[in-house]
Amino acid sequence: MARTRNRQLELSNGEFIAFLDQDDLWMPAKLEKQMLLFEENPRAGVVYSRAIYFNDEGYTYQQSRKKKLHRGRVFGELLKGNFVPVLSAVIRKDVLDTLGEWFDERFNIVGDADLFLRIAHDYEINYVDEPLAKRRMHKESCSFKKKELRHKEKKILINKLKELYPSINKDYSSELTLMESQISYDESITCWMNGEKQKVRHHLQPFLKVDKKFLLPYVLSYLVSYRVYKVVLKMCGKFVYAP
Repeated sequence: MARTRNRQLELSNGEFIAFLDQDDLWMPAKLEKQMLLFEENPRAGVVYSRAIYFNDEGYTYQQSRKKKLHRGRVFGELLKGNFVPVLSAVIRKDVLDTLGEWFDERFNIVGDADLFLRIAHDYEINYVDEPLAKRRMHKESCSFKKKELRHKEKKILINKLKELYPSINKDYSSELTLMESQISYDESITCWMNGEKQKVRHHLQPFLKVDKKFLLPYVLSYLVSYRVYKVVLKMCGKFVYAP
């Protein structure tokens, strides 16, 4: 995917870039509403929106329905977790050209997060506060087929960011800690899927005070299988991409 997108960028000559993959959908007024924000704020490198995720079984999930999204200088917030759906984003082409590289072809899972982090380090980001794009989730996507790569790629991403921005350890120490806790969570899920419950708790225990949400999987790993944990998450309104 990263190689394909880089090739598309090589061939593009427009002032703005947006991505629409085969199974995804845009709302009719998407680009019109986003371009207005670029006109209002020339410092913005990206304008995104909320997105709706759905699958063939009829499940629908709206991103961050009850949460306020982030605009402005949001590098620190993006370290906590990527909230910019690439299918919703419009990016200034001249901003992409300042990055040194576009999509990092080492990444299958975190490539979008890597790109938006590098943009957000130097540019403002804005958003339209409504869902303007829809993404179809299916079991042939990397989110399903290569889920075990997530924590490995996040480790590479952290090291990359530390090399690019030497002051990141000092300036964003709490955000990096949270990012590392999320890596441990991903590792724990891989172990749980493999039936290695003790390793689940090994990965989660150091970060129980960092994020209270880790307490639920920590406790349930004593009691139930990963399959049951997925059911619990769905009952709580969490959309789970794991197979």
